[in-house]
Amino acid sequence: EREGGREEIELCVCVCLFVFFLMIRRPPRSTLFPYTTSSDLPTVGDKDLLLDLFEPAGVEVPALKPGYIFIHGGGFTSGTKTDFPMMSMATQFTERGYVCVSIDYRLTGDDPPTPGGSAVVRAISAATEDASNAVRWMKDNAVEYGIDPNRIAMGGYSAGAVTSLFTGYRELGSDVEVHAIMSMAGALYGSESEIDSNDPPLFMFHGDDDDTVPYSRALDIEAAAIAASITYEFYTLSGYGHGIVGPALGSSPTFGGQTLTELHRDFMYRELELSSDKVYVDFANDTGHENGSDSTPWNTLSEALAVAETGGVVYITGETSELLLIRSEEHTSELQSRTNLVCRLLLEKKK
Repeated sequence: EREGGREEIELCVCVCLFVFFLMIRRPPRSTLFPYTTSSDLPTVGDKDLLLDLFEPAGVEVPALKPGYIFIHGGGFTSGTKTDFPMMSMATQFTERGYVCVSIDYRLTGDDPPTPGGSAVVRAISAATEDASNAVRWMKDNAVEYGIDPNRIAMGGYSAGAVTSLFTGYRELGSDVEVHAIMSMAGALYGSESEIDSNDPPLFMFHGDDDDTVPYSRALDIEAAAIAASITYEFYTLSGYGHGIVGPALGSSPTFGGQTLTELHRDFMYRELELSSDKVYVDFANDTGHENGSDSTPWNTLSEALAVAETGGVVYITGETSELLLIRSEEHTSELQSRTNLVCRLLLEKKK
């Protein structure tokens, strides 16, 4: 019995240590941020709509960060900002240097008095209004949280994907423009024609056995994206229904050797143009090139430091005996959170 008791204690200690590790690894999250208030709900009265804010932390945080707004699913009848898929994605992108939020929005039970015949149609309109206000909140608070207002993405699952698509592709005003959209099992329900050539790029995946949001809806969006000549990537999950959270966050299936997580990451990195602020430093000869272009060299480490301090992402090339540095051929979006402060320290150490 003593041996069994000791094993149980050791197991509990291991579990506690594992949970503690996850907690300290998780990016800082602030809850209960009201981003707007709905004062016209006949059933529930005034209602603060809240978001959870995820901020990257540590010395590797860039001065100017992309933003990402995540929107939960639930058929417009249920779900919250703390649902697992959005929380997981928000955590992943925050670890890559984004400022992320996961939002609550009005559901059918709130009886929102927005245009539309059915309760679901009214809820879609309300959710789109609420998501638009989340964009405004992020832009209004861009300075406080170091967000680049010209690099904001929005995405969601199911109802959250529908909301993201309507927010991104309807003409709602320049103050709610976003710069990339992610749709996980979403639809535009006949509004595909609103997509035009000036609209943001789209990353989309959908199960071809989905009987909740039919796969044909995704094909309609793809046809509209092609007609409008917007940048898009569309991945079909063969044999999957509506429940595609697992493959969205997991290690399979793969497309061209990459998981959906990796494809999602790389798409946002490319389409939000996060590489445009890179500065490459070559310690072998103390020279470098801004934006990786041989036509714009700077010749001293002090010049490199000046560029780094503007908030540009800096990658290091070359090797020295005292510093472990990143070779230029190893540049990937996984490294994007290596930023000006890290490089400033490295440059000062080199000096």
